Amino acid sequence: MFILQHIWSRWTKQSRGANAERPRPRLPEGALLPQGHSGPVPLLHSLRLLEAEDFRLVETVGPLTPETWRHSDVQHAANLSWKTGQEDVEVTLTEPWPSLRRTIWKGPPSGPIARVREGQRLLILWNARFFASAAGSDRSYFFEEHALRIANLANPSRDALVGRDGMRVIDLLTRIY
Repeated sequence: MFILQHIWSRWTKQSRGANAERPRPRLPEGALLPQGHSGPVPLLHSLRLLEAEDFRLVETVGPLTPETWRHSDVQHAANLSWKTGQEDVEVTLTEPWPSLRRTIWKGPPSGPIARVREGQRLLILWNARFFASAAGSDRSYFFEEHALRIANLANPSRDALVGRDGMRVIDLLTRIY
C-alpha cells in the first residue's frame, strides 16, 4: 500500500519568532495513520498547521490521486509526483512555485528523487519563503515547511510513519529568514 503523509505549515513574519504574538508550532514527527485503511488504493493523510487557521491542526484522510494531491482544500506547493510500478513507487520532487519562491531550491533539477520499494519508508523535508503576490503588488512574504512521509507497506501499522527510525531521510531544508 502506497501512503503519503503530508505534514505542513504556512506562516508569515507575524508568527515566525519565539517572541511573536502567536509563535508557530513545530511540525509533529509523524502521526498515527487512521484506522481502517488498507488495500490497493493509495492513501493521502494530510495534516496542516496554518497561521490563517490559528495553527489549529487540521487532518484529512482520503485516496491519493494526482487530483486529490494537486487540488486540496487549501492550496499548497504540490510539487510531488509519483509513478507506481510493480515493485516500487518512483517519487519525483519538482521546484515549488519558482516565480514566487525567494529561497534557493536544494532539490534535484529533474527526474526521480527516490524509489520506494515494498517495505521501505522515506521522509522528504523542505521549506521555502515565497512572495505573497506573483504580480509584485504585495512584496510581503509567507513561509512554508513540508514533511512528506512516504511508505510502500503491505500491512502498515498505525504508527508506521511516526519517528525516523529505519526511514531514509532526504533533507532539503534551507535558511528561510
